[in-house]
Amino acid sequence: MANPVSIYEPIFGLDVKAPTTRSEWYHKDIFKDHAYMRYGVTTDDEFRVMKDGRTLDNMYAVGAVLGGFNSMKEESGAGVALMTSMKVVDNILAR
Repeated sequence: MANPVSIYEPIFGLDVKAPTTRSEWYHKDIFKDHAYMRYGVTTDDEFRVMKDGRTLDNMYAVGAVLGGFNSMKEESGAGVALMTSMKVVDNILAR
């Protein structure tokens, strides 16, 4: 979610990778790539989410909540959701 001064994860208060300067969130041309579309919940290499800079051992993030990709521009949402969920299942089963 976003308000005029911040971008945040509203349910669990998880860390979100996004700049704090609002002018960096968007492009004035509506048809250009907008940076905010790549923002998402911060995770470690195993997709475990982070809160207050610490990794939570029992919570993972997959799909659209992740940052680092623009699913609308890249048309990659389904692939990211599928592949990240498969990786998380592998990580959980390996534990």
